[in-house]
Order: sequence, then C-alpha cells, then structure tokens
Amino acid sequence: MQRLQINNTLAEIPASFNEFTGDQLLFLARCIMHQDAEFEVRLKTAMYCAGLKFGKQQSECILPDGTTAVLGNTDIWFIASSMNFIYNADGQFQSKLFLNRIPKIEFTDGEAWHGPADALGNLRWDEFCLTQTHYGRFLITHEEKYLHELAAVLYRPHSGADPKAADFSGDVRERLNALITEERSKKLIENQPPEFLLTVLWFYAGCLEFINNEFPGVLSDPKKTEDSTEGRSTGNSTDPFDSMMELTDVLCNEDVTSVEKVRSSNLYDVLRRLKNAKEKQKKQQEHIDKIKNKR
Repeated sequence: MQRLQINNTLAEIPASFNEFTGDQLLFLARCIMHQDAEFEVRLKTAMYCAGLKFGKQQSECILPDGTTAVLGNTDIWFIASSMNFIYNADGQFQSKLFLNRIPKIEFTDGEAWHGPADALGNLRWDEFCLTQTHYGRFLITHEEKYLHELAAVLYRPHSGADPKAADFSGDVRERLNALITEERSKKLIENQPPEFLLTVLWFYAGCLEFINNEFPGVLSDPKKTEDSTEGRSTGNSTDPFDSMMELTDVLCNEDVTSVEKVRSSNLYDVLRRLKNAKEKQKKQQEHIDKIKNKR
C-alpha cells in the first residue's frame, strides 16, 4: 500500500493491482467502461480509493471528514500519478491481478456463487482446459458469450463441503458440469453488473501472467489469430480447445486409461509435470544436436 496525504488527512491506497478491494476494482472497471481518458481513470480511481470526492469547483475535493481542500495542478497530478501502475509505459491497460478480490457473488434470489482461489490455485486440469478455451475464443472472436462462459466456469454454487473436514479438497465450489455452463452464464449476465465480468477478465489475465512467470514456456498463447469463425480459427492456427487437448495427450503419453486421472489433477501439479517434460525434451534435443554436430 502507499500513503496519500491531503492537508492533515492521510489515506492508504493501493500500490498494485493485488491491493485493490473488490469495490475498488468494480469502480475502476466502471471508469474503463465509461471510456474515460487515461489521466481521468487514474485520478478518479485514486480519489475513490482515498475516500475523496470532487467538490463544486474543479480545484476542490471533499475529504472523508466532510471538509474541503483546494488542490493545485501539482496536487492533482500527484494524486493521479499514484495509479500509474494501471497502465504500462505505452499507455496500455495492464492487469497484474492474481488475487481474487471478489471471492463470492450474490443473486437477487438469495443464491451465492463462489469464485476460484488466488492464482487459480484450486482449479483442476479439466476446469483449466475449459477456461483456456473460453478465454482464448474471447480473445480471438471478441464475442462476449465466451467471457460469460469463462465467468460461469470460475464461479459456481457452494458444494456444501466443510473446509474444516479432513478430506476437504480445497474447493468449496460444486463440481464443474460443463453441460450447464451456458445456462449458468445467462444467469450471470442477467444478475451481475457488466463491470463484474470485466474484473473477471482482468483476474484471469493476471493469473495467466503469474502462471507463465512461474512456468515459462509451458503454455502457448491462446490467441493464435484474429481470423476465426465461432471460435474456430482458420488457416494454420489451432482452436484453443484443441491446444489444451494436445497438452492433455502429452501428459497421458497416449495412454487413454490415464486421461481421467490427468483431468482431475490439480492445475499446478499438471503444470509442474509439463515443465519437467519440456525440460527433459529440451535436454534430449540438445543431446541429439551435439551428436549431429560431431559428424
């Protein structure tokens, strides 16, 4: 966290994406969806996080205690600059969010759905195959239905599992049923604000960056081409689902009896296996290249 002081008022505000609260992320998403300019997004977000409000005059702001402070141009610039981490050096929005700041969502009918653990830590491999498919197809086609289905895979009703039980799996969500994902996605878009879906996209993108930093070179880029129809890439590119199935085949080593075991494995266990397999493959290739060079 970082400190922001206006007059005698001192406030702590986020210094990175993972320090935002759920409410702060939703506010930021509303600013982005409103297509505010970069500087305006940074200024509004910083003031919201600090509990500040704009006064009647452009140079005024209302402090949390109700008093008014007069801000100079340097003050305004300084407040906005506290949120520089939201954009990269090229002015492009960059999500570094991998902590789930919205762990539960509620519906008007009283039902509540729970999201995944930080960095997708409790996802199974079969879930990850689906999320990568929906995410990749969204990047390729820009069709929002894939974003809706991504959210419906990540957020699901409580399974009734007791976190204190000895056999707790680490996931309170009910078991994934891919056949009802589309139906559940409709409930999401009917009951949740559109800014929530944008925060889901940020969270998932941030988790992928975290995973790629931990396991470099293991996952391929889900966005293969802009040229696609209904999520099916044309030309020489591969649909995201096919790419994930190819990785599953590598793990199973063409042994169909081990498919279910791989599919039900924890995501990070599978990633470690893939990393080890790629490192072994690299060493084998280096050995082959040495033999060729000696000839």
